[in-house]
Amino acid sequence: MSAGAADEDVRGNGRLYLGIAMRLGAALCFVSLAGLVKAADTVPIGELLFARSFFIVPIIFLSLALRGEMATLKTKRPGGHFIRSILGCAALALWFTALGYLPLTDVTALLYLSPILNVILAMILLKETVGIWRGGAVAAGIVGVLIIMLPKISGSYEAAALIGVACCLLNTLCFSFSLIQIRQLSATDSPTSIVFYFSLFSSVIALATLPFGWRWPSGEEWLLLIGIGALGGLGQLLLTACYKYAPISVIAPFEYSTLLWATLIGIFFFGERPGLATLGGAILIIAAGIVVAHRERRLGRKRVAEEVQP
Repeated sequence: MSAGAADEDVRGNGRLYLGIAMRLGAALCFVSLAGLVKAADTVPIGELLFARSFFIVPIIFLSLALRGEMATLKTKRPGGHFIRSILGCAALALWFTALGYLPLTDVTALLYLSPILNVILAMILLKETVGIWRGGAVAAGIVGVLIIMLPKISGSYEAAALIGVACCLLNTLCFSFSLIQIRQLSATDSPTSIVFYFSLFSSVIALATLPFGWRWPSGEEWLLLIGIGALGGLGQLLLTACYKYAPISVIAPFEYSTLLWATLIGIFFFGERPGLATLGGAILIIAAGIVVAHRERRLGRKRVAEEVQP
C-alpha cells in the first residue's frame, strides 16, 4: 500500500471513529436529558416541552445567519412541518410522563420498540407482506415487552406501571407516524429546516399550555430546564453531524448505547437497580430491532437519518 493510500485509509477510519463518537455523545445527551426530566418531576409537562424545544431555535437561526445559509430554511410545506411537530410533541409528552411512572432503564428499553412497531404498521396500513425474519423479530419484541412489564404489574405499584408502559407504547406509535412525516418532508426540505421548524412549532405548541398550570421555576428548576434545553440542542446537533462522518449502517447499532447510559444514570442518581427481567427483556427488544434494521437494508428500503427521542 502506498503512503498516500495509507494516509487516506487513516483519515477514513478517523472520520468513522468521529461519527461513532458523536453518536455515542448524542445518546448520552438524550439519556441525560431524560434524567433531568425525571429529576424535574414537579415542573409541568408543558414547561418541560418548551425548554426542550425552544433553546435550539436561536442557535440554529444564528448559525445559519452567520454562515449565510438562511435559504436552507425555505419550505413549501409549513403544514407538513406543523403536523410533524404535533406528533413529535405528543411523543415527547408521553416520554416525559412515562419517566414519572417507570425507572429510567425500563423507559429506555421500551422505547426501542419503534422499529418493531413500524413493521406492524406496515402490515396493517400498507398490507405489506412480512417474512419469517421480520415476523419473528416482531414476536420477540412483544415477548421482550411482556418480560419487562409482567413483574411490575404484579407488584405493589401495578397501576403506575401500567400507565408508564401505556405511555411508552403510545410514544412509539406517535414517533412512528412522526418518522413517516419526516420521510415525506425530507423529499423537499433540508434536514436543518426539518429540525428548525420542529423546534419552532413545538415551542409554540408547548407555550399554548401556559394557562394550564405553568409556574415560575425555583432556582434548582431553572438549572434543570436550562440543562434540558442545552442537552436537547447539543444531542440534536451531534445526531445530525454524525451522519456526515459515518454511514447509517455503521452508526445505527450505537443507538442502543442509551441502555448503558440509562442504567448507569439510574443507578448513580436515582438509586434504581434494573432487575434481570428488565435486562432480559431489553436484550430481546434490541435483538429484534437489529434484525428488523438488517432486513430493511437487505430489502433495499430507502432510509434517512432520523431524530431519536424526539
